[in-house]
Amino acid sequence: KRDSEGLLKMEGLGAESAQHLRQRFLEEAKLLAKLHLRGIPQIRATLTDFGTAFFASDYVPNSKTLQEILDEHGRMTVTATLDVIHQVLDTLEGLHLKGYLHRDLKPSNILVAATGETYLLDFGSAREWHADSGGRHTVLFSPGYAPMEQLSERARRGPATDIYALCATAYHLLTGVRPAPPPDRLEGAALVPIRTLRPEVPSEVAIAIESGLAMGYSDRPQTAVAFRQMMEDAESEPEGIGWAEIDEKLVRLKHLSYERRQCPACGGVLDEPRPLKKGTCPVCHEGSIRPRRIDDRLCPCCRVSPLRERLNDDPPLICPLCAVGELHRHRKGLLSSASFYQCTECEGRFESSPTGMTLMDAGKSKTDAMLGAEATFQDWRIHAGRAKKIFLCDGCGAQFDELADGRRKQVVPKPKGEHETLYADEWARVAAGLEPGAGNAECSSCEADYFVEGESVTLLGSPHDPQGFGKENLGRLLTMEEIRWIGVGKDSPNPGYVCGTCRTELDRDGDYLRLIQTPQRRFLRFIGSVHRIEDWHRIGQGLPTVADEDEFRARLDSELRVAYRKGQLSFDNENKIIWRGNAERDDDDLAGLLEVTDTDISFGGKIGRWRVPRDAATVIASVGDLLTLRVSGERQPVAFLIESQSIEIDLESGNRLLNLAAEDLALRMAVP
Repeated sequence: KRDSEGLLKMEGLGAESAQHLRQRFLEEAKLLAKLHLRGIPQIRATLTDFGTAFFASDYVPNSKTLQEILDEHGRMTVTATLDVIHQVLDTLEGLHLKGYLHRDLKPSNILVAATGETYLLDFGSAREWHADSGGRHTVLFSPGYAPMEQLSERARRGPATDIYALCATAYHLLTGVRPAPPPDRLEGAALVPIRTLRPEVPSEVAIAIESGLAMGYSDRPQTAVAFRQMMEDAESEPEGIGWAEIDEKLVRLKHLSYERRQCPACGGVLDEPRPLKKGTCPVCHEGSIRPRRIDDRLCPCCRVSPLRERLNDDPPLICPLCAVGELHRHRKGLLSSASFYQCTECEGRFESSPTGMTLMDAGKSKTDAMLGAEATFQDWRIHAGRAKKIFLCDGCGAQFDELADGRRKQVVPKPKGEHETLYADEWARVAAGLEPGAGNAECSSCEADYFVEGESVTLLGSPHDPQGFGKENLGRLLTMEEIRWIGVGKDSPNPGYVCGTCRTELDRDGDYLRLIQTPQRRFLRFIGSVHRIEDWHRIGQGLPTVADEDEFRARLDSELRVAYRKGQLSFDNENKIIWRGNAERDDDDLAGLLEVTDTDISFGGKIGRWRVPRDAATVIASVGDLLTLRVSGERQPVAFLIESQSIEIDLESGNRLLNLAAEDLALRMAVP
């Protein structure tokens, strides 16, 4: 139960359960800190205080959850929804590759920054999905966004579980309502098609999202990669793109130019960083990461003598009266077997028995009312308020009690500073003259603070950050090899380029470049793809790649033909002459000039021309090169064997000849 300040109080659970929960929470936070994925706020620190545990993550300023956006503005545009889907898919792909499921995707757990970037929140339900393969699961779900398998303890779960939740979220964003929950659908409630609620959503996009809402686990896209491919196919440029758009892209393609080291994503300069030497500090690039001398046996008060572990039980080591002095055993006489205990501080004296002690003299403690009191060793210890296990310094006399949760509380001398109760490793850092949360290593030059374990390194703090490494990587778990590259601006441990402006990263792979990361939306779906530099610049400008260019140019002829058939192009600039070319009348083998205008159809030479109003042709058909007209007032159809014609079209990308045949003329004449 949380208190008025939002703190989760765990005293009622018992010391052992509370410690287990705190430890589990901190372990999960540390695991999430290792992910370091785009779209997940980076966890920077963990701490314990007020009897509970916390972690701190990056703050996303001026942001709102999708639920807040829905509440304020209603359903989102198709474009904005697709942007959210692709960004979340990128994050899910990385999460799933590391073996984790989110398990609670919904609008309130997706944060949208002012820049449009999305972040996944609330990983309280996240877990390693590989561990779900055969055992019982914790049943955690949000109604309306969770698939059927998440409502059961034993059902199979995996990446397709998160795909369902993402598609349910997309459904909500597009339609303004949540999809029917699986239990209701099992009872007969229908999943209302997206296009029924939002007709302008492209049909292929709606189909892809609805496929992710399939009730059966195996009936959905099984991975984020598979679902992304479905979405990209659904959103791919339609075959019917207008000739004007194709012409405009061909003009830009003709004038495409770029500098050798120009970033295709933003136009900035691509740098080619060289890795740091192993062990070099990535913060300053000058010093080296060296271990600190931290001795967990050293007293944090005097920082000279060691601490000794002692049991304060059977009999107590610490005086029950003053709670600070030590009880020393004394014989009553040289030849006597009887003994008593006396405090080194208050001089209180106790008679001993096999099971307890009796207070015989209160000494300086002024507790005469307790004289003659008899109690067990344990009861006297409880009366003193001291722990069963304590740590003593032989040098300065400092005393520490070990608490139930493993922390040590300073009792003697009474703490004056901010540190009173810390874990053993934290006290060891205080003994070394450091803050309790300090790392076990530091930079020999800039004093950057690190925690090093084997080949793993985490930057905990840096007083100076000349390269900007600390801002981006504080709290991130890295290997020594990764630091060599990340310290110079690359996330991938391979040679390549990084844009100094937008931080787009490309690895060199022979003559090709592999996209590693980018903040540019146009490029997000291409992360992991390889292309030559020219194709990356083409992609950056929305142009066809080299391999697709011929097909793209061929589409121009197809779209020009469509434009002619729709009446958008003609044989003259005034758009009056629909057709002009040699033909042969099929019924009398007469040859002549066939001309079709916006008002007339005529055939023949200078002498004896056949002419009818264009709208007198009530039926128009073609087979091969034969054009057949059913003309009002004529008993028999009029047929012409026509020659194909070419018209020259003046485009921005250059003049182009369009070859037209009888079929094109027939379809054009059918247009009013």
